[in-house]
Amino acid sequence: MLNYLVTVSNNGYAAAENIVASLSSPGSGLDLANAQWVCVGSDNAARCSSSNGTGAALGTVTLPPRTSMTWVVGVPVLASMTDGTIELDANATDANMASDVDTLVIFRSDFDVPHADGTRASN
Repeated sequence: MLNYLVTVSNNGYAAAENIVASLSSPGSGLDLANAQWVCVGSDNAARCSSSNGTGAALGTVTLPPRTSMTWVVGVPVLASMTDGTIELDANATDANMASDVDTLVIFRSDFDVPHADGTRASN
């Protein structure tokens, strides 16, 4: 499970309404269908269409001027992942896409083997 904070901000002087926020990944290592998220606003005027959920669609937000919305997101890593690099993209209507790239080190069972060569002695 990888955890992320995704924040969408309105730095302008007018309200930003119906902003659609979502996640995507160009690789195959993340299980976005089972991502779990919770939406928390910067103040009472900023609103999410849903306070929590699952999947890549984070919902629609309304942001008054000078406010932001943050999601706490947990994304499972697929056991079948073969590449050691994971990329998560956060997208929002009329905003620049943000990307995070992580390198994973996965320890498998029988990691600690005599002679440290990764093989077992045969009888």
